Order: sequence, then structure tokens, then C-alpha cells
Amino acid sequence: MKKSYIVLLFTLIIPFDSLLALPPLSQSTQILERIGKQESAKDATCWTTARMMEQFYSQLPLSEEAALLKIEILKSLANQIWNEAGALRSSCRISKKDMEEVLAPYVAQVNSTFSSPEGLQARSEYARITENWRVLLSLFYQTELKEKKVLASEALELFGTSLTDITLLFLHLSSREAKAAGHREVQPEDMKQALQKLPPARESKSVLAETCPSISLAYEDLLAVTKQNVHQKISSLQSWNKRAWKSELERKRGEHDIALEFLAKVSPVPLTRKAQSYVLDAVMKAVRYISKGYYPERSNLMYEPLTLFNYHPIWDRSAQGKPLVLQSDHIFNVTQELFPRYTDIRGDVHLRLKAKHGEEKDTNILLEGTYLDALRDTTLHWWIMDTVWSEEGALPLEPLAAELLAERTSEMIGAYLQIAALGVEKDTEPLNTFDIQLRVHRFHLLSPERPEQYVAQWKEGLSSEHKLQYFKDRTSETIFSQFDCNQLSREASKKLQAGEFPDLSIQLHSGSGIAVGDLNSDGLMDLFISGTNCNRLLYNKGNFVFEDKSESLPNRSKLQSARHPLFADFNGDGSLDLLVVQSNNPSQIWFQTGDGNFRDVTEESGIQSGTGAHFAVAFDYNRDGKLDLFLGHYGEGNNPALDGKNGVLSQLYQNVGQGKFKNVTQEAQLHTTAWSLAGVSADFNGDGWNDIFLANDFGFDELFLNKG
Repeated sequence: MKKSYIVLLFTLIIPFDSLLALPPLSQSTQILERIGKQESAKDATCWTTARMMEQFYSQLPLSEEAALLKIEILKSLANQIWNEAGALRSSCRISKKDMEEVLAPYVAQVNSTFSSPEGLQARSEYARITENWRVLLSLFYQTELKEKKVLASEALELFGTSLTDITLLFLHLSSREAKAAGHREVQPEDMKQALQKLPPARESKSVLAETCPSISLAYEDLLAVTKQNVHQKISSLQSWNKRAWKSELERKRGEHDIALEFLAKVSPVPLTRKAQSYVLDAVMKAVRYISKGYYPERSNLMYEPLTLFNYHPIWDRSAQGKPLVLQSDHIFNVTQELFPRYTDIRGDVHLRLKAKHGEEKDTNILLEGTYLDALRDTTLHWWIMDTVWSEEGALPLEPLAAELLAERTSEMIGAYLQIAALGVEKDTEPLNTFDIQLRVHRFHLLSPERPEQYVAQWKEGLSSEHKLQYFKDRTSETIFSQFDCNQLSREASKKLQAGEFPDLSIQLHSGSGIAVGDLNSDGLMDLFISGTNCNRLLYNKGNFVFEDKSESLPNRSKLQSARHPLFADFNGDGSLDLLVVQSNNPSQIWFQTGDGNFRDVTEESGIQSGTGAHFAVAFDYNRDGKLDLFLGHYGEGNNPALDGKNGVLSQLYQNVGQGKFKNVTQEAQLHTTAWSLAGVSADFNGDGWNDIFLANDFGFDELFLNKG
């Protein structure tokens, strides 16, 4: 049989019979057609535009958490209204009259709230967006849909338009609660209070007779709806931006070539063809990763998040933790982890790049809303999603989650281009792939700081109710403001200066620790702060004054990869000694002498930690009254096994007295090659012997019971 085809954006060819996998004129198809018709006739709004409209009509910005909660509340309300309408009659179909009866209390409250000319105008303008129709469509991604009755066409139209008014009413009530609470943003608690001001739910239950048709969709149908939703968004954007697309489509080039052409148009600096492909491919890898339901456990440990997928394209939090349907909250959490950013009330996106070696402060990047709008007009972000969801393994994507993911995808494209353009003159030669890699690799994205004027003042409200002593930041008044520990190892620095990429281990990005103890018995807590080529021994003089006595440590220059410092009395003389665990160099130990100085006893101690040493636990494992040592190790390189068992062997040292330690790892049968992050010793089973618990990365945590 000969197939018919529909031609969409990028000359994308879709077999028409694939669309017939959905039930003919099913409820979900009706809603999709309604959305497509409206968005093709008007400018299709994006996620940020919808948030800005909410801010305008509520007269207060919504926190990002509140914006997500608003969506979930509207889903719940829509679900409730649908059920109540279905419970009115025994018939299988919900009529317009049924829907009018259930909506009557909401309509009355909307009419009384927005009776002024300004209110009527707000209702008319807010009805331009299709987000609340997507709320209805999102209900098909919930399991309880199988109990719902079919909506007649007129009932469906009334439901969708009324839900838009209900959303506007809910925003108004939430804003009123926020203002009464003195909030500068609408917070989740304001929405919870506003929800109580809406008409109460009816005590009724819709019963679906066995003879009534089910409107629920199978898993495969949800995937088909997801793909159709993405196709339709592309088609709507192309229809609205006809002038921009006409010349491109007339040239009848491949979709990838068109994508590269548009990328070149929105790039602030010229890029070679391969560099353009690299940017698209890098962002597509990120979206592909998200589409499979993965969650980034390790993105904060190594590599810049935007380049993470070049090295570890597939790993999962756990097989059980993988969602069956990608919802908005999951997309928000994953993208915020991979791509920390903040969108202000103007729609501008703020990024913060960690300062490089030798720089005094972080670099702030601004992706202006107007620039992002131009980028989104190209539909590159939706094209990337369309490509990914045409592949095997992508999960069903709830419609509002699709809007959010498309928004973040466009921002990632913009971030790549803006970071690559840093410090580059416009008239220089086009940047090649190596230039892009070099520039993006040099930065690490941090969570941007939000402007103070937009931060809700909830702390003042709490402080007025409780007479408690809160912490105050006194850093600027102390010696700590003079420290800059943002340094690479000497070997890594040399390679960077020579134009080479250093071999950066995971541990280089996993942080270092602080030791706290009263070294001179004056009742004040002293500190040792560790870091890569940045280690400080600080004596507390009281009143936030510390004296830097780092030079009193012999051979301090050997501390080049310090991870975990530990104060403990290892030789039993009543004074605290200092052990510093290092990852790429031998760990160092100093004993405190009677005059308050320190003596380097590393060579004579017998402690020989391996590469990847990460932390130490001091405890008396054999109950002889002397502190023994467990040195937890992480691993070498950047390639942990899936079971997390290919790290470096951790070590147990017995304190044999006189400042000497003996490696008893094998005889104690404490054998572990896990990628250990931290450990603690305690008598977990109450037998009088101290045990060891290890918190491990990648694999399972471990508990070793001491048998004596």
C-alpha cells in the first residue's frame, strides 16, 4: 500500500500512518489540534513568556518553585473538575451542561474578581497562551485518567477556556496572600493559602461503566503524543515565522544544514562549520541524556556540566529511580543540576562561571531575553528534541515538561555561544572546534547569585517571632577574606601554560576539608584549612581574630594535593597532632612538641597512603588505648566501574606506640577497593568493639564489623 506523507519543518518527513497509531479523534488528539490551531495563528509562547505573563497579571514575580507548584495545582484542579463533571450523569459522555454546572462556582468568582475593564482585558490577553490547554493534555500522562469519561467537543472547549480564567484567578489570590505576608515573590506557601480560597471540591466520585470507552493512553501512545506535540510545536513556530523560513525551505537543503545555518546567524562570533556541528552535537547529547530519565550524580565532581556528556553519556541514579514519564519537576531538577542558571523578571538568564587560576572573581554571563527570543525563533531547540525523541529509549515527555526542556535547551545553546565568544573580537577568524572546546573546558558553571531586590524577605518574618541568635557573616572582618585557594596543582598549571590539557582527576574537583581543635589548650578552637597548594594553620586569638602560623609546619611545601586534615593525639602526650591526607602525594603527619611547635614525623611514622587517599578516621580498633588510623581511598583516574569496586585499596594502620604505625589491612581483613568519600567509626552492633562505616561513591556503602 502506498504511504502518504506530511512535510514539516526542516523538510522533516513523517509517515502519515505513524500518526494513525493514536485513537481516531481521541481526546488527546482533540486537545493537540486545539493547541496547534491557536499557536499557528498567534506567536507560540515559550516557557519564559508564560512565566512573565503570570508575573504581570499577578503583579508579583513567582519563585521558580512556586511556578512549578502552580502547574501541579492546576493539574489537580483540572483532574478534580473532570471527575466532578463525570459524576453528574450515568452517561459515558460529559456534556457542556455538565461542565457548566461544575464550573459555575469558579465562573462566579472569576466574574466578581475581574469585573473591571482592566480585569476583562487581563482575561482576554491571558487567553492568548495555550499553557492551560497543555495542563489538560498533561492529564493523559497520569494513571488515574483511565477512570474518566469522554468530554463532548463543546464541553472540552468550555473546560479549556475556563481553566485559563481559573488560572488567572488563582494567580490573583496567590499574589494577594504574598503581599499580605510581606513577600516580594509569590512563594509556595502563598499558593497553598490561595488554594483554600477557591470553591471547595464536591463530594462525588465518577464511576466509569464497563461499556464506556476508555480515554487513557498506553505507554506507546504517550510516546506518540510526545512526538506529535514536538512536531506540532515546530510546525507552529515555522508557520508564525514564515518570512524567516521561506528562503530556507525554498533552498531544499537537509535539516542539519538548515540548523547549522541558523546557528551561524545567532552566534555572536563566526564559527567554522565543524564548530557549529560541535555545539549542536554537545547540546543534543545533553538532551539525549535527559530523555532517557538519567539523573546526574557526578556532574559536580568533574568536568564542566556542558561537556559532561562527551565523557560519560550514560549512567543512572538507579534502575529503580528512573521515571516512566518525564514530568516538569524532574526536568527542572535535572537541568538545574547540569546547567545552573537564574532567570530574572525581565526574562534574562544569568550564568556564573567559576574564576580561572589567576583571576580575582567569577565571571557573570548574561543571556538577554531578546537574544534568546531570536534564538528560539530558529526552533533549533525543538529540532534537537525532535531528533532525540525519534530515537529509541526516549521516555514519554509530559507537555509542560517539554516546554521547560525546550527552554533550557535554547539556553544551553546560547550559553555555549556566549562562553565561546568571551574575549573574542568580532572581526577575528572563525572559531574552530578546538577553540570551542578550549573555552568551554576552562569554565565551570556555578549557581548564579540572585539580585538582592528580588529575594523574598522571609527571614525577617521568622526573626520577629523567635528571639534566637542567628549566624552573621563576619568573613570580611577576619583573615579568611585574604585567602584564595582557587588553585590547580603545579603540574596541571604547567600543562595549561604550555597549551596542553592536564589530566584532571575527579578528586581535583571534590573539595578539601578543615580540622578543628584546641592546639594550645587556651579554650579557643584553632583551625587547619587544606586545599590544593593552599594550606593554612590558624590559631584562634578570640573575637574573630586568627593568627596565621602556617610557616611553623616543617616541609609544608609537600602539601600539594591535601584532602582531609585531622587533629588527634596520636602519640598520647596530651597535645593534638596533625595528619593531612593527600590524594596525589604521600600523606603527611606532624607531632606537636612541648614548646608548641610541630615536628615532621612522616618518614618514621610508617604511614604510606596510596594514590587517591581521601580521608582519615582515628579510632582505637584493638582497644589498646592508642589511636589507630583508617585511611579511606577514592580511586585513580576518572573511570569508576559500574559497581564502584575498582578504586584504590583503603588502609588500616595500627598504632604500635612511639609514633609508629603498622599496616594491618590484610590481617584485619578490612579489604575494600570502593570509591570511598567519607567514613565514621562507632560500635554499631553494641559488642564493645568500634566498627567502620564507609560512604562510597558510585557503588554501595559498606559496613565493616569489628570482631576483635
